[in-house]
Amino acid sequence: MMVARSRSLLASHRRLSSGRSVRERLPNKPSQADGRLVRFAPSCVRRCTAVSLGSYDGRLSMTAFYRLVDDVAIPGRWHLGETRSPDGDEKWLDAGEPCEDDVLVVEVTHPGVVLDFSLTSFNAPIATGELALAIARIGGADVQRVRASIAGQVSFDLLNAVRVVSCLDEDESEFIKWKTGDHRPDLIGKYRQVTRLVLDPTRIPRDAHIFRVEGWRVALIVSEKLRSEMERVGCVGARFRPVSR
Repeated sequence: MMVARSRSLLASHRRLSSGRSVRERLPNKPSQADGRLVRFAPSCVRRCTAVSLGSYDGRLSMTAFYRLVDDVAIPGRWHLGETRSPDGDEKWLDAGEPCEDDVLVVEVTHPGVVLDFSLTSFNAPIATGELALAIARIGGADVQRVRASIAGQVSFDLLNAVRVVSCLDEDESEFIKWKTGDHRPDLIGKYRQVTRLVLDPTRIPRDAHIFRVEGWRVALIVSEKLRSEMERVGCVGARFRPVSR
């Protein structure tokens, strides 16, 4: 009986060593035919993710990304309001679309400590000339610099991100969509509110360093590379919220 038990234990050990028994216990066993994101979730591992080699073409980014916001908690800081053309027309720079104006007038609603980086009340990013230049060097054609005319200030630029990327991870994000009965039939199925934004880096092109998120364009996103450059130059007023899963 002891010999039989020993042989049984030895056979079990060989199965574990070969890996067959471990693989048999993995749920969501991947199919070689599909090119989708593959997830393994054995009980002994929290979770790991991988991109099948068949779907990864080297053009997608796997770096960290951040939502760029301003630090409203800085004591005595200034606050900026509306952005208008010299003719008085209100301008919005959070839709990912080019601006035709070379100069825009920015209202100062609360004078105070001037920051390197700020967002207006209507989500338009403003930076010192030096910081804006550093951002443009990395952002390239994806960011448009528009001179900002601010009372009592010189050398400030509005930053208009004109690239839009479809990369919101609905499995990881928390959001509400417009539904029938919400009195906006034109918006049914679109995001009404996103309380937790998480991006899927496998859907972000490798050359994207500053962009807005398709479906939730109020979110301005920057890459780790751009964040590092902003911090090197000086970006008092900027905050970086991680949005990569």
